[in-house]
Order: sequence, then C-alpha cells, then structure tokens
Amino acid sequence: MKKILIYLIVITAIASSCKKYEEGPLISFRSPLKRIYGYYYLESYTINGIDSLKFFNDSMGSSFYFLHDDVYDVNDLIIDGKRNDGVYAEGCVFRWSLKSSNKILKFETASGGNANSGPFRRGVLIDWEILKLKFHNLKLKTTYNNKEFIIELLGS
Repeated sequence: MKKILIYLIVITAIASSCKKYEEGPLISFRSPLKRIYGYYYLESYTINGIDSLKFFNDSMGSSFYFLHDDVYDVNDLIIDGKRNDGVYAEGCVFRWSLKSSNKILKFETASGGNANSGPFRRGVLIDWEILKLKFHNLKLKTTYNNKEFIIELLGS
C-alpha cells in the first residue's frame, strides 16, 4: 500500500510540473486551438496591476470572438460591442496565431474599427503569454510601452 501511495505522489508531482500554462488545467483533451475558438467577454483588464477595464471600454467593446477564417485559412479575433458611452464599437479585426509550443498568442495585424487601447492598436505586433487556457476561460499577459497588461476573457 505504501508503494502505491509513493507512486501516486511521484506521478502527481511529475504531472503538475508539466503543466503548460501557469493557471491552466493539468490535463485537457481539447487542443489549444479548440479551447481558444469561441465568443468571450472581457472580464478583467489590468495595467501594472491596476484595474483599467473602464478605460478599455471607453474606446473598444468588450466582446471578443476568436474564429478561423476558412476562406483565407487564418485565425481572426474580432473585438466589438458597446462602449461605455452606449455607442456600438465598430469591429476591430486582429490576425493571430499560436507560437512557442502554444504558450504564446501572437496578434499579428489589426484592421477596421477603433483599435487604440494599450497594445490593442493598428500596426502593433504583440506576443501575449498564455497564463490560463481552459474551455471558456483565457488569461493573457504582455508588456507594451514598459507596462504589464493582463486580460482575462470568459466564454459564453
């Protein structure tokens, strides 16, 4: 019985050290892409640890839609929704891909809409470190202009 308990402890220790994402699941049967695709809303947006969600929603909507564009065979992120002033934000489209063994979400281009909140802007190529990647829950971190940005997205 003691040997079985020791084996279980060793296996648990090894498995927990192999977690891909800081706050991710120990085991997942869905691929990282399948866990990312879908509709989300912006749950939190911090800049250097300070809640800045209101500032994000002043210029952009809080709806995030990760999808695969079959026509061009690319992954797109559309950010839109109502801003704080009640006006519907025109959709902003970012191309994205997974890099570095699926630990980095790279936003490669932006078009349309009014992308002008921190690292979410036209012409800015940003690598986001994936901290959490669960089904309907995505947490990302990046540094832009010497500031740390963390966003958490919850799916519907």
